[in-house]
Amino acid sequence: MSAWLGWLYLDSARLGLTSTNARLALRDFVGLTADMGCSQYFEQLFYGGFAPWPAALRAHYPGLKHWQGIAALKGSLRKLAQAPPGSEPLLAGRSAQLMRLAAKLLADRCRRILITDLSWPGYASILEQEAGRRRKTELIPLDIRTAFLDGQMSEDQMSEDDLIEHIARRFRRERCDGLFLPAVSNDGIKLPLERICRTLGYPRTPKFVVIDGAQALCHTGCRPGIALADMYLSGCHKWLQAGSIPLGMAFSPRRRSRELIRQTAEHMLSTAELDDPLLRFIAEIETGQVSRFSETVNLASLFSCQAAVHGWRREHRSLPRYLDWQLQTADRIAAACGELGWQPLLPDRPLRCGILLLRAKDRAVRALPADTLRDLFQEQGITLTAYDDGVIRLALPQVPFRRHELDDLDDALAHCGRIRTSAIPTVSTPVPLAAAAG
Repeated sequence: MSAWLGWLYLDSARLGLTSTNARLALRDFVGLTADMGCSQYFEQLFYGGFAPWPAALRAHYPGLKHWQGIAALKGSLRKLAQAPPGSEPLLAGRSAQLMRLAAKLLADRCRRILITDLSWPGYASILEQEAGRRRKTELIPLDIRTAFLDGQMSEDQMSEDDLIEHIARRFRRERCDGLFLPAVSNDGIKLPLERICRTLGYPRTPKFVVIDGAQALCHTGCRPGIALADMYLSGCHKWLQAGSIPLGMAFSPRRRSRELIRQTAEHMLSTAELDDPLLRFIAEIETGQVSRFSETVNLASLFSCQAAVHGWRREHRSLPRYLDWQLQTADRIAAACGELGWQPLLPDRPLRCGILLLRAKDRAVRALPADTLRDLFQEQGITLTAYDDGVIRLALPQVPFRRHELDDLDDALAHCGRIRTSAIPTVSTPVPLAAAAG
């Protein structure tokens, strides 16, 4: 939540607010580079960590105190994600580049890959492009989101067991051998990854599994699904609240595929199929082959991410408790929103998370462009995501709402659920940056 100008920020599924630790790290990172540029003092910090740094510098730039080097950052991220030992992540400035690596591995290993419409469209497009380069690789689509938005996944329509069987039936009927799923969809559907994989015959099948965990890290938690994935993708700028500078990560939880992933990444970097300066720079550091003439790389996200991880582990010791708060809040909003002009879109309870979708009942509201509807809520002090057909998405905070915040949300829902043409704003919100929306 954000108290700035009285706004209530409910859009963490798009871009999280920046945590206090990450904000301090970014402030002092900028201060250090402004004062000294890329001096030897900066290199001492980057390679040696904060503790061995000169005392005067430690006192002047305390926001960098959590930085202990690349290896420590990767280790802390592995622990945060509850990934198996030995599965420290690849780090990249562009998460799409890591998806490109995942797509190549999927297409190389598998002939028929099951993909649902719950996947982030940008990632799905990358996988489609990669599969399209091979005559023998085919994507098998499965509609789930459409059923959800049409009300066919409500508690009394499709249970968790029904969803698992729906996925398994399609997988078997189409003789699939690859799988690409989100741990939590952008719409707020939490997939039962472990049960799905076990039903499909894990560990023998599928041959290769890629999980998009961007909405799961620091939200619903990554385990146990992460241990089942050959590649598990995530990022730092959503629920971890590490700041607006993107940092993508790709874990390799299963021993059987770690060496394959490493070799493929090295090959794609050498041929420029992977075009990510940060990913390349870190690979050079780890192999001891850093070029004096390498491309200049933005390293700020590494420092803010490490600081955010430290703050998260200190302040959020019980993720299930925070998810319980979110679900209780969602129940309260869902129970009240009918009288305010909105219909909650709720899947079976085991499939729920801290993202809540509501659809306007008023046809005039449902006819509004998504950006216009988002503007209406912003004018009421509520920041959220809006879709076409009058659907809004609330990314619920991991602390209980204050009483006045619930009242503010109720007022905004009542106002925007029955809006008249004369009240529609004429200036729309600019299209968000792809890095923020991804």
